[in-house]
Amino acid sequence: MHPKLIPLAKDSIHGASFLLREAADILLRHCHNFDELQQLLRDLPKTQPWMAPLFNLAKYVHDSPKPCEAIEEFLAKEAKEKEELIQRACRQIEDGERILTHSHSSLVREVLLQKRVDVLLTESRPKREGTELYRILRKTGIKATLIIDGAAPYFVRGCDRVLLGADGIGDFGLVHKIGTYPVALAAKEAGVEVDVLATSARFWPRGFTLAPQPHKPCNEIEPDSRCLNYYFDITPASLYQLL
Repeated sequence: MHPKLIPLAKDSIHGASFLLREAADILLRHCHNFDELQQLLRDLPKTQPWMAPLFNLAKYVHDSPKPCEAIEEFLAKEAKEKEELIQRACRQIEDGERILTHSHSSLVREVLLQKRVDVLLTESRPKREGTELYRILRKTGIKATLIIDGAAPYFVRGCDRVLLGADGIGDFGLVHKIGTYPVALAAKEAGVEVDVLATSARFWPRGFTLAPQPHKPCNEIEPDSRCLNYYFDITPASLYQLL
């Protein structure tokens, strides 16, 4: 892997939006060096193989005769779509709703910050991204309650909706923080809609096949343990709708 991309590959904290901006900055610094850029574009999707925006950024720039301009175009389109999606979600979500969310999507965060809602947030172990979002919401005065991941299927029955971001969407379904699938199953059983916020950069092309998911360190769960530690699961399209 290109040395400039190793920090992206090792990043186990930030989501797709943050890593997309970081990747774009790296590409912009090398967009006038053809050979360097081609190696970066080949390796970029491998850094986080279950995050669609990195794959799509690399493909968009590779296919363009003007790579520097293409990087800026991709980011501008992403920003425009995010703003439109946030506004659309805000129009559809009513003040006073009780919303459950899992992990820490920047799109979900921006929607919640603009509404007067009651939010249930999972811890989102092992990295506890949901706890970070909980703290952000509490600081702004939003009614937020933290729950353990395993409690989400129980509490979802008392919610008006589940609101999620997306690391990627393909023919196989939604790639999101592990634990999303059981939440969506429980919501389906309870008759609670599951809404997903996703820009076009989150969609893999038809027929795309995911690479094997990288296994993460066991010490994130328990020191000196034998474990299975994966960050993502796949939720079938029948269990959610795009907002």
